[in-house]
Amino acid sequence: MKRFLIILFLLLPVLSLAQIQRNMIYENELMNDRYDLEFSYLSNMGDKLTEELFVDSSNFLKFGLQADAFYQNNAISLEWNYNDKLNYTVVPYIYGRGTKNLTFYVSFMAQNAKTEIVDSRKSYLGESQVGHWGDFEIAKIDYMTKHFHIKFGRDYFMPGMYFHESMLFSQYQYPYDQLQLSYRNKWMEVSSYYLRLNDMHDAGERYLRHLNGHRVSINLFDKGYIALNEYILYQGVQRPINPALFNPLLIYYLYQRNENIGGTNSMMSIDFFYTYKKLFFHGEIIMDDFMTEKDTYSDLEPNKFGFNFTFGIRNIIKDLNWNINYTAIRNRVYATYNPIGNIEYLVHENLPIGHYMGSNLWEIKSSLSYLSTKYQGEFKFIYRLSGDDVVYSSYNTDHFQGHAGRDPLEPDADWDEPIPYVSDGNDPDIFWGFEMNHYYQLLDYFGLNLKASYWIEKGMLSSHFNIAGGVYFNF
Repeated sequence: MKRFLIILFLLLPVLSLAQIQRNMIYENELMNDRYDLEFSYLSNMGDKLTEELFVDSSNFLKFGLQADAFYQNNAISLEWNYNDKLNYTVVPYIYGRGTKNLTFYVSFMAQNAKTEIVDSRKSYLGESQVGHWGDFEIAKIDYMTKHFHIKFGRDYFMPGMYFHESMLFSQYQYPYDQLQLSYRNKWMEVSSYYLRLNDMHDAGERYLRHLNGHRVSINLFDKGYIALNEYILYQGVQRPINPALFNPLLIYYLYQRNENIGGTNSMMSIDFFYTYKKLFFHGEIIMDDFMTEKDTYSDLEPNKFGFNFTFGIRNIIKDLNWNINYTAIRNRVYATYNPIGNIEYLVHENLPIGHYMGSNLWEIKSSLSYLSTKYQGEFKFIYRLSGDDVVYSSYNTDHFQGHAGRDPLEPDADWDEPIPYVSDGNDPDIFWGFEMNHYYQLLDYFGLNLKASYWIEKGMLSSHFNIAGGVYFNF
């Protein structure tokens, strides 16, 4: 135990470095866990990526190695932001149990540095050394009892269910340095968390950015859950962490209004899941801002919200699953107006915290997957219509209609926007086509992966047809 604490103490100073995208092993784990519906009200897909390693309740210390390599003609989808032909990743890891309730997991990821970027706005912020990127992927300590859970360190953060992309926390994320506290019983879980976001710089000033949140998830008679979520981003020059925001019963929106706190951006949401025999329903509604007054031209900004709904069938035949999803997110969601720039945008390490494609879009996705022990495969159809992406651009003020934001409204002044909205009346961008992903587990520690896609409208991608093949190891 003493040796374990010394190792963690030495590692903590480097936990704030930037991260790179997850390896192929975790991508496969995420696919497998998508239909694991047991104890859904406690679901955190980030935790599920490593929880199977801790089934053994005895004290232990183990080492492992994950690695993958693949060759592609170009990026398969917009979520994989690189056109580099040859890609490989090596992840040594160590995990163990200090006591019955205390576990730890540390993994270090190294991969070839990428030079052919699809979307430069989502470029990796870290530095390359000798042609490689490298950093800690996960470095966390978990303390868990029947009713309490404390997690400290770096890990992926994905609360709830992930049949497709979430609007609250993207599944295509870098791990967060975090502190998470939760209480749970048979019927509910109450949690509070802190995520450290990357700093931003403007005019020689360094702005520290933090995100606090809480979640209350209620068990629906072991058939699903309904959860209430709220989080708040706050920033400032050398701004410290606010301890009051760890209170899981504090409503952030009222707190920031009554305390007159500036430099913030908050989000509220509801997500739910319910299963009936082989059928299941999943939904998510987010509210970024709701306009209650109509006095000035800034008040004409449309309400900022989004929703997605998924309907599916499990085990149509053994191991065969299907679902269909509809998502719509209004313009300006994830952003807030600040003359300094985008320091209050919901972005971390150049990637959206919420939906990976940002806001101002609607999309339909359908997925057919076969998930057995030795083979996991998924076939997707995607159709997306999107407008100006405010996450990576200046805050849109078309609703001012040529006025200053504080100018009083003229009689009969009004403003409305479709989803998606495009300035100057231009046509929205269309992206649609098909994608498939196959994993073949040949041995306990070795497998093959084949990906392919064909996009009728390819958007920013380099080619309509894309294919990638590779191998992965997990020792």
